[in-house]
Amino acid sequence: MDTQVWKFKCRSCGEIFEVETGAGQNNVDLAKQKPCPLCSAEPGSIDNPWHQVVGFQSRRAAPYKM
Repeated sequence: MDTQVWKFKCRSCGEIFEVETGAGQNNVDLAKQKPCPLCSAEPGSIDNPWHQVVGFQSRRAAPYKM
């Protein structure tokens, strides 16, 4: 199974954190919903808008086992 790793920067405290998802999940939804692991700030308020996307990595599983 392919997975994706998104890196977000919290707009409240500046912490950069990773969220691993399955292929096809929407990163915009994650940026709107995922709380910061350091300061627990919930994105989406006037004081704390969505987290900023700062990185992405796709991890593809081997098509066969060795």
